Amino acid sequence: MKKNSINNFLGLLVFLSCLPAVSAQDNVRLGNDDFNKGNFTEAVGYYESALIDKKSSDIYINLGHSLSRLGRWDKAVQAYKSAIETQKESPSAELLRFLGQAEYMAGYFDEALGSFQNAYVTAPDSEDELWLGRCFIQLNQWTRAQDMLLQYLRNEPQNTEALELLAYSFAQTGKVDEAISIHKKLVQNHPLQTQYLLALAKAQTAAKYYDEAVDTLEFAARVSPEQTKETVRLLADLYVSRKMYRQAASCYQKIILSSDSPSVEDYHRLGYTYFQTGEFFSAGRAFEKIRQIEPSNTKAPLYLGHIAAEKGQIEEARKYYLDAIKVNGSSKEPLLALAELELKNEKYSNAAEHFSRAIALGEQSVAVYYNNVLALMLSERLALAKTAIKEALKKHPTNEQLNSLLDQLIKTTITD
Repeated sequence: MKKNSINNFLGLLVFLSCLPAVSAQDNVRLGNDDFNKGNFTEAVGYYESALIDKKSSDIYINLGHSLSRLGRWDKAVQAYKSAIETQKESPSAELLRFLGQAEYMAGYFDEALGSFQNAYVTAPDSEDELWLGRCFIQLNQWTRAQDMLLQYLRNEPQNTEALELLAYSFAQTGKVDEAISIHKKLVQNHPLQTQYLLALAKAQTAAKYYDEAVDTLEFAARVSPEQTKETVRLLADLYVSRKMYRQAASCYQKIILSSDSPSVEDYHRLGYTYFQTGEFFSAGRAFEKIRQIEPSNTKAPLYLGHIAAEKGQIEEARKYYLDAIKVNGSSKEPLLALAELELKNEKYSNAAEHFSRAIALGEQSVAVYYNNVLALMLSERLALAKTAIKEALKKHPTNEQLNSLLDQLIKTTITD
């Protein structure tokens, strides 16, 4: 380095050393200015610099506030704890609430519960009851949450969040009627907000009040024609549960038309409801769409087989059922559908084969055992029928139909 450069550098050092040191008070003032301007990152820097020179509870609190605004909850918790540690006297209820909120937001629900309980003891405030209710819910302490929220609602009976939390807590403990009562109050308080009507309908559905749920959702449709997909789907599912298939199909069609990429499940529900109304052409189109989207889907060829069978197209139905079996050989449903088809069309040997395969896959219903034995008898394979009836009676020894079939088999054998 040249001599002149060295002299200039030394001169700069001398100049800098002559600058007055920034005090903790100055850093706090600068931090407060930035905090008030919303520059929280800069405020954190100033408060941390101030704390190097002076450990002060107030500075730690300001640091905690800045960190909270930035969503840095773990750091905020540490700042508020440091504020408490530097105080000579017991912490104020206000500081305990700051700490509790930061702990809650950081996911430390046990610690947050303790902080709010201490704040409540120090200087009771109704907002503590709401925070305690939140903490109890996060800790799955449902009864304590309900007690605390009910206590809070005595002073704040219209508080929306408290009512929502209470309804949720009631639902978690199976108090469906109590939950419905709270949801109705929310609807009364917010009659034009469809999310509360949807929540009420869900609660009514959970309680199996299906007609009431349908009424609620139909009212929601009148209040807000621009319904969410969730609302329309729930209404459609409720229509299905009430066997109102035409109305359900209308809803499912609306879901598909409003979606950029309808799912296989959307098309399946649409096809199913059209099938139930006897609109086989529309049902077939829906199930063919499933085959295009998901060739490995078993339900599509199965229902296409059902449609063909309903229309009396036996060969077509048989082809679709065999397609379904090829797609998923471990599924009992297409085997049973094909077996029933063969039995109705007097293809007894084929029917018995498919019934037997379904039983081998775990099917144990009385009807299937009965039809299997019957198909074997009608195809005159009596030895196999005897074996099959013994197996059936091991599973259902007291069933009258199977025992009656056994008597018939015995008479047939004796006659022969």
